[in-house]
Amino acid sequence: MIYFIYTGAAPKLHLMARKLMAAADMYLLDCLKAKCEEALCKSLSVENAAELLILGDIHLASQLRSEAVSFINFHAAKVMKTSGWNILEADHPHLMADMISPSTPAH
Repeated sequence: MIYFIYTGAAPKLHLMARKLMAAADMYLLDCLKAKCEEALCKSLSVENAAELLILGDIHLASQLRSEAVSFINFHAAKVMKTSGWNILEADHPHLMADMISPSTPAH
């Protein structure tokens, strides 16, 4: 994060995007948060889609949230078999409505 503040660059962002997203959100570094969000959207997979939806919701990352919902809707049967889906169901049930109505705004 410090490197980004001084240089505007974020090398190896794909390796640290989840943690940097939280820090960028906390310290209101919108540009870094947007870069993290973009990297996370590119990394969406069956294994991490539910977790990234939760992350997008927690940090009010609307693009990540929207892309995760779309991804989950397209790959629902596979995503529902992941541990991330179990966490989503148990701890974040309010996000389940997005699977039915993806136009629901982030809160």
